Amino acid sequence: MSDHSHHDHDHDHGHGHGHAHTHDHGHAHEHPHDHAHPHSHDHDDGDTYYIDQLCMVGLSGAFGVICLCLWFLQTEMLKNLLHESFHLYVLLSGIALVIVAGTRGWILWQQSRDPNFKPGCDHDHGLTHDHDHSHEHALQSKPPLPLAVVPAPPHEHGPGCDHEHKPGEVCAHHHPAPHAHHIGDAHVDADHDEADHAHGWAPWRYVVIIVPIILFLFGIPSARIDITTPPHEKMVGDFVSIIYEALAFIVLGVVLAGLLEEFVPQQAIAKIVPRNHVLAIMIGGLLGLVFPMCECGIIVVMKRLLRKGLPLSVCVAYMLAGPVINVVVMGSTFVAFANYSVEGQNDVLGGPYYVVAWRVGLAYLVAIVTALVVHWQWNRHGKRLLHPSVLHGLAAAGDDSIKGSRSWFERINNITQTALHDFVDITAFLVLGSVLAAGGKFIITESNIQEMLRDTPGVAILLMMGIAVLFCLCSEADAFVAANFPLFWPDGSKLAFLVLGPMLDLKLLLMYTRVFRLRLIYTIVICLVVQVFVYTTIVGEIFGKVHPKETTAEIDAPKLERTCLIASAILTEPDPLSQLVMFNLAYPGGKSEKMGYKQFYDLASRQDLRDEWKGRNVEVRGQYEPMPQGNDQVFLLSRLKITCCSSDLTQLRSPVIVREGVAGMQHGQWIRVIGQIDFRQMGNTHKTVLIVSQADDIVPVAPDPDPYVQ
Repeated sequence: MSDHSHHDHDHDHGHGHGHAHTHDHGHAHEHPHDHAHPHSHDHDDGDTYYIDQLCMVGLSGAFGVICLCLWFLQTEMLKNLLHESFHLYVLLSGIALVIVAGTRGWILWQQSRDPNFKPGCDHDHGLTHDHDHSHEHALQSKPPLPLAVVPAPPHEHGPGCDHEHKPGEVCAHHHPAPHAHHIGDAHVDADHDEADHAHGWAPWRYVVIIVPIILFLFGIPSARIDITTPPHEKMVGDFVSIIYEALAFIVLGVVLAGLLEEFVPQQAIAKIVPRNHVLAIMIGGLLGLVFPMCECGIIVVMKRLLRKGLPLSVCVAYMLAGPVINVVVMGSTFVAFANYSVEGQNDVLGGPYYVVAWRVGLAYLVAIVTALVVHWQWNRHGKRLLHPSVLHGLAAAGDDSIKGSRSWFERINNITQTALHDFVDITAFLVLGSVLAAGGKFIITESNIQEMLRDTPGVAILLMMGIAVLFCLCSEADAFVAANFPLFWPDGSKLAFLVLGPMLDLKLLLMYTRVFRLRLIYTIVICLVVQVFVYTTIVGEIFGKVHPKETTAEIDAPKLERTCLIASAILTEPDPLSQLVMFNLAYPGGKSEKMGYKQFYDLASRQDLRDEWKGRNVEVRGQYEPMPQGNDQVFLLSRLKITCCSSDLTQLRSPVIVREGVAGMQHGQWIRVIGQIDFRQMGNTHKTVLIVSQADDIVPVAPDPDPYVQ
């Protein structure tokens, strides 16, 4: 016999669990409970559950198979989409997805063979009871029990509680059990591991995710990307490449999230966080040194840390600073700006060490201030700032002891379901973000917005912040893109690009909607934009370097009288000897050395290389690009370069000066050029120039097997 308050209530859980307890209004009543072993629930949506689970397995497995096909069969498509350093990540992503999806499919098959299994509750509560019992309840005036999850607010406190809890924090006083099972005459909470899988039937996600799968089946993008590729084809390539570039980090994130969900107890992390919220936030901003994650994968990891009791403000600090404050990103930033170190010429912000220091320092400052604002918002609005899927996980965070010992089957079941649910959830928004990013880049490129108002630092900073949001670049590679922007762009604008990009872009903005409510998203976006603009403007004004605008007009053909050149060597230039040397007439040409285009292009970046290679004969391959002014004695030898994916594609151009006019060459035609290396200073930088003595040294060749320079 146990006393309970008089109440009528229905428990309805988003993940398919439901209990209905109906009590007669009287001084004494009874309610029967008939529990089978294992514990089962009544479900009206079993078919929907299986369809949902099979869609997750099928689409995740399809992405895994596509990754394997790209590695083993469609190598040309893989080369077009990603830099070779990312190819191994595609293979590992494919292996991981096939294993996780295959394991989940096997578990579903095992469950379908179990006559006692009820869809939507595919885990064992560890509770064994099959009996009828009745309770007599005295009529009391206590209020009804609250629902398990109430989005706003999701947590109701009794009369003894006048405070708000951190995510997952257990209140010291008693709360009515949100989802109770009967053991004997006692009510206890069951911690449903799949509470966070309460996404419901959302077929739009599968429609979105299937788009890149269909494109792959049709072999799109199939065309080789070069300098003549139409903009709309580049846009499709950008869209697909962003997906596969981010895929590896998302897979890593969801697998780690599944492990965190299963093996890290609720409140375990919260117990080691300092009680002082400022100190906790400062430590959270440095977690990237311990858990180095790209911004694409950090969202799902942060979501699981939030469920495990890490305060929201600390999670936000980690989410914002983590993609910048980690060893990989700091190293890539240094390498990208390593050649910009000549004082008074091309030293961006004073050199690569300063670029890294400013990027890390400002990212940390922006993340800490934003997290403090989030903490203030949390004190005002509490769990109303969080997405319902997070709240489902927090609702049952009270008692890990209920789980007891779990079999490996149960653990793998929970890990795979958590991983696949998060993968589908995040990938759907990744695809949407990739569409917006590719479209935004197309608009920027076609409108030539990069050429606008470059001499106005404030406008340049806003412009670069907009580019960072639209381009959706990986934090491990965005420094190379920033370094390739023209040197005369204000240093503060490049710094703004480096700081804001890993914190806010279109795909991240959509991913935020799976964790935060709109109120919190607005707060984070405003804090980021305002801070990055103010800080980078100040740094650019005080510490930025001024670099004059470069022009290509200085590369002109020599003013020669062709008909008299050989006969009388009558030259229009004041220094005949230098003009003869330029055309390889004063000294006989030696044997040429084959040189990769990137090595040839980079010779101008260092004084020691310029001294070593000036005047030497080399053979270089690239694509023919005529000069805009139509001078047939000067053209550009061009190649494309990517850092991580085709979305960050940049075009490298090296001028070629020819003694004889070049005729019959088509724009984009692959050629081999033999000539003498020279260098031209343009503003504060140098360009590598190739001097060709005769048109016969320019020969059409087959395209390079690798579409991009390495």
